[in-house]
Amino acid sequence: MLLSWSGWGGIADSDTYERSVPHDVTKGDIPYTVPFDAEAAKVACLNLLKKEGVKLRLHSWVVAPMLDGSRVTGIVVHSKSGRQAIAADIVIDCTGDGDVAAAAGAPFMSPAATGDRMAMSLMYSLGGLPASIQGPFGGMRKGDHVVRWGPSIAGDGIDVETLTKAEVDGRLKLWDDVQALRKKSGETIYLAQSATAIGVRETRRILGEYVVTEKDAIEGTRFPDAIAISSNPMPEYHGQRYFFKHEGFDIPYRSLVPKTVDGLVLSGRCISCEQGPFQSARSMAPAMAVGHASGCAAALAAIKAVPPRKLDVKELQKLLKSQNAELRM
Repeated sequence: MLLSWSGWGGIADSDTYERSVPHDVTKGDIPYTVPFDAEAAKVACLNLLKKEGVKLRLHSWVVAPMLDGSRVTGIVVHSKSGRQAIAADIVIDCTGDGDVAAAAGAPFMSPAATGDRMAMSLMYSLGGLPASIQGPFGGMRKGDHVVRWGPSIAGDGIDVETLTKAEVDGRLKLWDDVQALRKKSGETIYLAQSATAIGVRETRRILGEYVVTEKDAIEGTRFPDAIAISSNPMPEYHGQRYFFKHEGFDIPYRSLVPKTVDGLVLSGRCISCEQGPFQSARSMAPAMAVGHASGCAAALAAIKAVPPRKLDVKELQKLLKSQNAELRM
């Protein structure tokens, strides 16, 4: 995917996390961040889905899980077509907030319990950046465009009133910030685009068969059921960006399997981990690796007609490695 974006000129020229060590993403040298053109990424993803024959169903909101006791048997969705049910052998919760798992009765950890929560923000891009202004300009730059992080907004990302206020406040503050920036850096700069919705970083983390701990992340604990590796730093570890002294920590398959609920696999930022490793694993590259693993796990569980918690992890790892997943084993 990275190569296809790069071939289309989709990789940014520079970003705020550049390091002195040279890298070439076309040769597989991956730095801390690989900024990319979101529009090129959308096309690359859609082409890949079409090539693989994936049946998409957009413009649909998950309303509730379908349940047979504690087993998830599908989901209820609402769309312009009305309310409909979609049956499934295995469901993957990719909602970010663990909506399906929580509604099915899975226990979860909440940042409210610790008093610590990563803030929301509204991403945006600037256009018209003068050539006279060199460098990443506080974001990820390609030509005269730069993508930046918008104002940070605190609050509960699963409360609709809070989300509404955060989005309104964020957009109004962002507009004022851009106007001030224009006066300071040049009238050619303009707000080219803002995200479709406020970006939520942290809400529920579902309790799984194993909870990845802060100690696991810092010490780089190895797990026999590893299905992904998270090497991204913890960006707000006690107020500092914490870079690991190792290549990354293992994410075990058990952290993708929710307690008490069957027929469901977790993916993305709602997997079972403490707040420290969550900060790392919620990032895009680790989340993509976890997504790969959860998709393969769900497929294998469906083919073998076994609950996800009974899946042969060695068989899952073999499948992942055959598809070039990095597991360090």
